[in-house]
Amino acid sequence: MFINRKMIKKLPGFIRDEPLVVADEKGQIHCITIAVRESEAALKLAKVNVQAEYRRQGFNLAAMLEQLDSRMERGQFRNLED
Repeated sequence: MFINRKMIKKLPGFIRDEPLVVADEKGQIHCITIAVRESEAALKLAKVNVQAEYRRQGFNLAAMLEQLDSRMERGQFRNLED
């Protein structure tokens, strides 16, 4: 998560991000990162750039998540005030 956050901060259209974490009653840790982009176009470009960087590094996200017995859920949200 920290490596990814460092990378996305350098991409065009990045405004800010906020990592959040909580442990539940079973001791499982839940992490989310909220990344704010200036536009839909900036978000799309960020996705392309992140995937390209993963390929360049030979990083396999699915394999890492399986190895860690973790899962990732992505979502896209809008500010209610916009």
